[in-house]
Amino acid sequence: MSDAVKGPYINHPIVIVKNLTITVLVLAIIAFGMVSDGESYMIAVGMVALIALLAFFIVMFWKTTSIEFGDQDFTVRRNFISRKTKVVPYYRVASVNITRNIFDRIAGTETLSFNVNSSVNAATPEACFSFKKELADEIRDYVYSRTFHTGSEVDRDEEHESVVSFTPAQVVVHSIISQPTWQIVWAGIFLAIAVVSIFMNSSGGLMVGILMFAVQEVIPVVSVLLRYFGFRMYRDEDTICLQYGALHNYRTEFDVAKINAIRLRRPLLARMMHRSCLEAEVVGIDATSTATPMLCLLMPDAEAEALIKKVLPEFDCEIPEVSPPKAAWKTMLCQAVVFDAILVTVAAWPCWTIWHMDMMEGVGDVLMAMIRAAPVVLTILTAAYAFWRGWRSYLLRRIGLGEDKMIMRNGLLDREWVMIQYDRIQISKISGDLISRHFGVSHCTVCLLSTTGSKSIKSGYFPTEYLEEVPAIVQARIDDGRYDPEKNPI
Repeated sequence: MSDAVKGPYINHPIVIVKNLTITVLVLAIIAFGMVSDGESYMIAVGMVALIALLAFFIVMFWKTTSIEFGDQDFTVRRNFISRKTKVVPYYRVASVNITRNIFDRIAGTETLSFNVNSSVNAATPEACFSFKKELADEIRDYVYSRTFHTGSEVDRDEEHESVVSFTPAQVVVHSIISQPTWQIVWAGIFLAIAVVSIFMNSSGGLMVGILMFAVQEVIPVVSVLLRYFGFRMYRDEDTICLQYGALHNYRTEFDVAKINAIRLRRPLLARMMHRSCLEAEVVGIDATSTATPMLCLLMPDAEAEALIKKVLPEFDCEIPEVSPPKAAWKTMLCQAVVFDAILVTVAAWPCWTIWHMDMMEGVGDVLMAMIRAAPVVLTILTAAYAFWRGWRSYLLRRIGLGEDKMIMRNGLLDREWVMIQYDRIQISKISGDLISRHFGVSHCTVCLLSTTGSKSIKSGYFPTEYLEEVPAIVQARIDDGRYDPEKNPI
């Protein structure tokens, strides 16, 4: 690599334009809310002065922040107000992500986000710089040549077709039915409130219902739709390549050896349509969101399971699973009884008071009866849910311990199948309360690094002696050398 390419480099000037545009828009919104008669001129002058001050800081930060690429590491320097130098070895780099927002498209630039294996900055890049596309591609290939693969991304994209393909209609369906079930339930409740408010001529209830419905359903659906539009995924030797995005293009690559766990996720609506999506827990590869990286959107269950064998044969293994013992059901039954006893004690007085309340003016008999019965019905449903939850958990949860991996089946409405590598487990905890310990069962919680930082995966109730094998296996792999620190630099 030539000396000229090593730098130091600063951000492309489009970064100044982007930051100034965002600053002006935010201050304009604030100023609009502060405007009152006779004060418009003073507010305008104050905002112009503030924009000028912030513009000075934006330009100085842009001018004094640089990045330089050496043979073994890259160095980020910031010399405005205070001096800060950050040196990042290439072997710690998990990925160099490419994002292209509207400003990048206008200027013909790409934003490179350098992510590392870290529980602290797993979702936040160690460095983020914008360069002209040619220079950005050259820098990215150079960094990757010193991490886990070589070759130009353009050449790889031309040589490999996407393993999975999704039409715009399928992306729309995924964005709707992949949402968590309880989120959809709450969205339905707020939509119902908005509809009822129309018939009751309640403008306040209508606005609140519509606003909360938008927050719970519309915004998440649109966000997922724009995020995963044009989804592409393929494997090049030991490298997984992901690319997607409508307005905000995103591209990332990561080594298969860096995958800590994989997950087949089946939300309730998707499960009713016999569809699953595949996710991977990889540290530091997703600089645009806190979401777990998708290897495929919702697709038929059989095809999603076959995708594991095709793209990730390292995770294609048969591990025998065990079901919770009867002691687990006894434990959850006793817990439900205790919970319901506390619930009834707390809810008794409010239910009694509302049941005997006087008629409210302007409220009909039917609506008044519904108001009086609502707390009682809600208490009964909550008490019944405690027993239903325990019974379903007893029927559905599974766990299996293999030679180098373990699996868990969790979830009641939204279910998931997770395969975890022992060598990636950071912490393994065996826990239980007074009731579970009496029956000899416990939970096993494993903590591992993920895209969003640290993630915990918790099992159902299983015999304590069986779950204690998890930390024992992890420690045994360290002691006998099966754990390779060079392949697990976390």
